[in-house]
Amino acid sequence: MNDPATLVGRSALLLDLDGTLYPASSHRAYLETVKRITGMRGEEVYDASVPDSAYADLQADRSKYGFGSDTETLRERWGIGIAEMNRFRERWTRPSDFLAPEPRVATAVERMLASRTLILGTNNTPVLARRILKVLEIPEGWFAAIFSSEDLGAAKPDRAFFERICERAGLPARAFVSVGDRAASDLDPAAAVGMETWLVVGAEDLEALADACEATC
Repeated sequence: MNDPATLVGRSALLLDLDGTLYPASSHRAYLETVKRITGMRGEEVYDASVPDSAYADLQADRSKYGFGSDTETLRERWGIGIAEMNRFRERWTRPSDFLAPEPRVATAVERMLASRTLILGTNNTPVLARRILKVLEIPEGWFAAIFSSEDLGAAKPDRAFFERICERAGLPARAFVSVGDRAASDLDPAAAVGMETWLVVGAEDLEALADACEATC
């Protein structure tokens, strides 16, 4: 993992958003708020008094039934579809209250543009993805495409998410390096369909990726 040699012959980078284009370690408040908003939608179905309790119940359901994501759990257990949940998240999520520009990240991503096609793949809604990019001061025009779980009808870590990105982009899996901060969601299912992977823990990993892109262009 994170071997520059894996970029040889790979023309596209599939970039995750949350925790990748901004560090998860320094944005826990935002990520916890996103979880709480999911819990808000689950209060009724789990007969919970507070969002945190509903979210805990959702996680218990997810584990019990072996679902791969919160989205899949809500859909399969309670009939709450991706589009419905996305509208709820769009209503309540305020990235600008928590996130800020990450200059090192933006510079690294811009450097990648010289040699690779950049595609954004996220479980965020298209609207939220663009809001987050705006706050981070990363132009959406840097990406050849922005694919969300709503667009694709599948959410990470479902391997269908990655397969459908290949179909929509018109590229084989072997053209991609999947870049993300979570092995279970961003890397393992991508590798299962034939993509190479790059783990991001902080800005330094994106800078190393930009270096590797330049060295293997």
